[in-house]
Order: sequence, then C-alpha cells, then structure tokens
Amino acid sequence: MGWHEGKIIEVFGLGYPDMWYYEDDPCFEDDCAYRVKPEPETMTAKLCIDAYGTSLHMRPDFRDNYYGDENFHFTLTFDIIDGKPDSASIKIEEL
Repeated sequence: MGWHEGKIIEVFGLGYPDMWYYEDDPCFEDDCAYRVKPEPETMTAKLCIDAYGTSLHMRPDFRDNYYGDENFHFTLTFDIIDGKPDSASIKIEEL
C-alpha cells in the first residue's frame, strides 16, 4: 500500500545484506524484506556545565531538584532511525 501511496520503500537483503536501503523502483522479490521508510524520532538533550563538570541530560522537562536552568548551556537535537542516532542530523544550539 505504501508504494501506491507514494511513500519511500526500503529493501533489506538485495545486494546490501546488512542494511535497509532506498529502492526507487522496488521489484518485490520473494527473498527480500520491504518496508515503508520509517519516520525518524527526534531526541533532544541538554548539556549541563557546572562546577562538577559536564553532563548530558535527556529528560522530558530537563528539571529536577539538583539542576537549574542556569546550568544548561547547549541543546543537542538528533534523529533516531532504526533505534540508532543519525549522526548526520545532529544539531547543537547555544541557549
């Protein structure tokens, strides 16, 4: 259905046995797996820099009783694809 809806189709096992890759005109072979390319999940983390050093926080609200907003100096945003961070999508912004 995804192919007919114009979605990107990926194939696993045809020429590249260890990875999913884009197939511009899938032939839907019986010995390959196909899927609609999954939407990446975006994750955000904040860097806390204080007297104790640097730490990375990945919390929904980035707050607890120990760290205040004044200690957060940067945010890191990146996509997760197939359970792995996509290094090409990493963005660092100063707060």
